[in-house]
Amino acid sequence: MSKEGSDLKDDMKREELRGLFTLGLMAVLITLRLNLKPEYTLQIWEFRGIPFVSIMDIILTTWGLYAFFMVFSYSPDIFSIKTCKKFKALGQLCLQLSVALITIMGIGIALTNPIPSLYILGLLIVVFIFSKIYKRVKKG
Repeated sequence: MSKEGSDLKDDMKREELRGLFTLGLMAVLITLRLNLKPEYTLQIWEFRGIPFVSIMDIILTTWGLYAFFMVFSYSPDIFSIKTCKKFKALGQLCLQLSVALITIMGIGIALTNPIPSLYILGLLIVVFIFSKIYKRVKKG
């Protein structure tokens, strides 16, 4: 197999994992969104008192667009290589936008609910330290 072929295979594997991760998170967020009480949604656009768009809706849309663009980015049999690269760039931009929105939403939640946020932060630190210790023990 040529170097170019193995690079494409590695790239496809990486995007396959990202896509699976994104679709899994999308399913979780859709479930959360459907069960969310209206008073807990952060509305960013209202028309005459009717909420239209919440941040979670935008995150779900950007993840959906990411998956959509990434499907076309790996279709060089349909589009030119240059067009496929543009689709890939658009997909990655959507993913970066969703990560930024999740960060903003997380900061907002942390500022409004400081005590639970400290518990979550502490849990993340413990998990991080445990993973580092586990890697060292596993190495030898």
